[in-house]
Amino acid sequence: MARSIFNFSDDDVVSVCLSGVDKNNKEWYAREIQTYDTSNYEHLLSDINIMKYMYQERQLISEEIKSRIDNDYLIRQPKGALTILDEQSNFIGFILSKPIPRKKGKSEIVYTLSKKYWDRGIGQSVLSKMVTVWGPEVRKIGLGENLKQQEIQEIFQFN
Repeated sequence: MARSIFNFSDDDVVSVCLSGVDKNNKEWYAREIQTYDTSNYEHLLSDINIMKYMYQERQLISEEIKSRIDNDYLIRQPKGALTILDEQSNFIGFILSKPIPRKKGKSEIVYTLSKKYWDRGIGQSVLSKMVTVWGPEVRKIGLGENLKQQEIQEIFQFN
């Protein structure tokens, strides 16, 4: 059996690590979003060239970003919000997998990369891992395969 991308600690904290390579064989990894990522997100989301591709009406300020991280993504993490980093732990961007309201079992995936990382195949690689690795792992957890279903569903707030 393949090793899960999720790690479950004794104190019910769930962490995730997803990894892959870009088209130049440079490694990247994605881990759950943390409060200390706020400044990277603020810098990324203040770039006009990036924001024109987002469904965001305006730029978010630091307090809004921190609030979203603290309130939406750190509660019984992971919630599908991952920070993407390069081999040297430099911030590349983020990817979000969010359930689609009124469409049970369906999600939308959104990702944004810092401009200096464009055209390297990172987005394609990360998206591929979200679909082929993240999605099936979340589904297995939701179905309770080889796990205590009630505990896992509570951790991920599937109920």
